[in-house]
Amino acid sequence: MLFLFVNWNINCLIIFMRYLFFLICSLFTLLSFSQDVFPFTTNLGFFKSFENGYEKQLDFLAPTEVKFSEKLIVYKDHKRDLFVYNKEHGKVFLANTATKYEIGFNHVAWSVGPILSMWVNGKRKHLTNFGRDFIVSDSLVVYVDRRDNALRAYYNDSIYDVFYGLNDISLPKKLGVNTFGFEGLGGVNYIFDKGKITEIGVALTPIDYESGTGFSAFNDPDHQTFALYEKGRIMDLETMRVPEYKATNEFVIYLDNNGNLMHYKDGSIKKLSNYSPDTYTANDNIVVWTEAGLFFLYDGNKIYEIGNFIPEDYKLTNEILAYRNVLGGVSAFYKGKETKITNIFQAPFEVNGNTVKIEVSAGNYIFWKDGKEWEF
Repeated sequence: MLFLFVNWNINCLIIFMRYLFFLICSLFTLLSFSQDVFPFTTNLGFFKSFENGYEKQLDFLAPTEVKFSEKLIVYKDHKRDLFVYNKEHGKVFLANTATKYEIGFNHVAWSVGPILSMWVNGKRKHLTNFGRDFIVSDSLVVYVDRRDNALRAYYNDSIYDVFYGLNDISLPKKLGVNTFGFEGLGGVNYIFDKGKITEIGVALTPIDYESGTGFSAFNDPDHQTFALYEKGRIMDLETMRVPEYKATNEFVIYLDNNGNLMHYKDGSIKKLSNYSPDTYTANDNIVVWTEAGLFFLYDGNKIYEIGNFIPEDYKLTNEILAYRNVLGGVSAFYKGKETKITNIFQAPFEVNGNTVKIEVSAGNYIFWKDGKEWEF
């Protein structure tokens, strides 16, 4: 009897462990295969979203305008009503007279005359009845409030007074994810970083800030250096001003005074090219550039030579590069591996998240993600 009891307990334990293992694997599969939204319009005029290998219909008629991020689709339907859609909250009506709208990663802001509102995480938020201009990034909505002539910023469910002006207030030229530089009264410059404002100093000429997640790069007019604000402090990346610089959400790239293409992230500077590149651009986690008829990519770990030709068209986001290959089709480079998706000549394509969308004929598409293809 003791043997049977022990054996029964062991069998129960084995069954329980197998069940637990199955649940963990299922959860991991769901998490690793979570698909971002990606809008498309079919040859019948149906407006849909590609999600996780499936299609979700949003409207029976093609929209008049569409903007989207990895998590959000915002569009004006055939009546010009404004809607927002994401997987968590479905399709939500926002306004029928919106004059302007801009989207971030998980939110959308829109104006109806001077009334400025936003939608985030399923909730509407009223910002002001006296709005004028506004600008949006992944985590910010920055706007001019004419009620008291103030520049204000929405971030992380709070509204911050950035500064009050005596004359007309201008918006920052560019926002990072949660950081931006701006000029206040008397030519004094500041950095807004997740609600904290740090003074940079007085500048006689405007400063061009390139901002990302918690950092801003700029040519310092006072010390004549190329400087970086990060984690509440300012440091010099170069002892002289540099001719060009750009920022993504994660890093800064710039040309130094010798024409070298440089990369800065998390306290580390890396030289990507010893030659002056003909062109270069970056987005999220990757950098691409051309030099001497060659096409290169840097993914944060390694430099790859994509080809000995310059693509006539390429697009990048997150960790993926999609480009027109030598046959006129579309190829993708993702996590160190090149994949030829289609050889259909001059097929239009887009990227969103880590997904490539290719229109193979009017209203018919190939979606490519992580080596898998779907046709709709």
